[in-house]
Amino acid sequence: MAIEHFKTALLWVLILTSVGLTYSIWTFQPEFSPLEPQDSIESPEIGEEAGIENLVTPSSIVVHDDDLHYWLEPDEIRFQAQMDALTEIEFQKPRDISISRVPLLNQEDRAVDYTFSAPIPKEVMESMFNFEDDFFPLESVDRIYLSQSNTSSRSEILARFISFEEESIVQADTNLTAGNLAALYEGEQNHLYLAEGISFEEGLFNYAYLPEDPPSMKKLTFNTSPISEQSFIRIFFSDPDFVQTYSRGSREQSYTDGTRFLNVSLSTLGNVFEYNYPVVRDNADENENHIVTTALDYVNAHGGWTESYTMDNWQHTDITETIRYRLLMEQFPVLNGSANQDLYFTKEVARTGTQFERFERPLFKLDSDPLGNDDMVQLEPLDDVLDFLSSSELFDEEDVANIRIGYYMDNTGSLVIFSPSWFVYMNGQWSTFDELVEREEEYLEEDLVPEGGSEDGLEQG
Repeated sequence: MAIEHFKTALLWVLILTSVGLTYSIWTFQPEFSPLEPQDSIESPEIGEEAGIENLVTPSSIVVHDDDLHYWLEPDEIRFQAQMDALTEIEFQKPRDISISRVPLLNQEDRAVDYTFSAPIPKEVMESMFNFEDDFFPLESVDRIYLSQSNTSSRSEILARFISFEEESIVQADTNLTAGNLAALYEGEQNHLYLAEGISFEEGLFNYAYLPEDPPSMKKLTFNTSPISEQSFIRIFFSDPDFVQTYSRGSREQSYTDGTRFLNVSLSTLGNVFEYNYPVVRDNADENENHIVTTALDYVNAHGGWTESYTMDNWQHTDITETIRYRLLMEQFPVLNGSANQDLYFTKEVARTGTQFERFERPLFKLDSDPLGNDDMVQLEPLDDVLDFLSSSELFDEEDVANIRIGYYMDNTGSLVIFSPSWFVYMNGQWSTFDELVEREEEYLEEDLVPEGGSEDGLEQG
């Protein structure tokens, strides 16, 4: 009997407990505050954004005045004014013409001649320049040649767009007059230098106009400031807290989240990095937009630009596309340096399909203004360079693929010195004229020393 009473009491306890718990659930109110929108991780400001007009700049502008040819001294404001003038021209009726109409070396003409370091792709031509119907027939352009018409064309000034790779020319009418053409250079008389046309290899396109007596140029010295790789970790990795760090000796630091890799090369001369995001190439989607335009957007969104660069080269294959940008100093390219590392003065981006898989750049920036001890340097006359190459016993003149004036970058830690020089491009490398002369002298000295003897011909004991 007592057991039955106990069971009944226990049942009532369970029923009342269940009712109480049910009531608690119905009336429960959470004590935490409503969720606030989560703040996104802000990308650190490293450099500034650039437009395509900042990176598509001529490597050379030449004025042809009958049988005289003049090299226009590069300057950022001067060259930008020339590009602004080009974009204002109305180009009408673009049409293919015979390759025989390519301007020849030292041809007598009245013209302004623009040459670019890297080809300008079709979609950039159509967006930057004013074409009738916004259509341009070539895939890329290396040179734009504005000249007076010698035909019955209704236009006083014709434009020829020349593609080296396609070996093709498109000609277009313009809205320019002869006076408009002259106005492009009449205000630059103090910056026009008599030039000589130099051919490098066989072919219609492999020549350049170089100043016979170059202007004095500044030797520039800058303080540098390091850019922390931590800034780029926040940019490249979606969750920096999951990034692992690995040291590879004292000269390399690596960061990864398992799919992306950021490798930093450490040096007292300044650090550089290479970012990799491996892509399965067989599954890569095709990108309809050109690497020139998409890479610009990519760099703008991943640190931007701390100095002035120009589009130096791009390559397009069925699998991977790459583009390289080169540092400009006083509108002259930086072509080599003491660190034996191009990444100190270049940036490079690679894309497979729609995915960017590699980005390389320096991890330091120059102060906005050079130090006040800039020296003026007078370069050698062009004839000195040409005479040396033609008489050299070490170098084959036929190996010379290009000659330019540019800057040599000397890294000394927190200071960077840019020295102007003639540069000669041979065997895939830019070398300063002084370097070539020094190597020639060393070669001749070694040639004078008999085997097993000294320079005075006496046998060594």
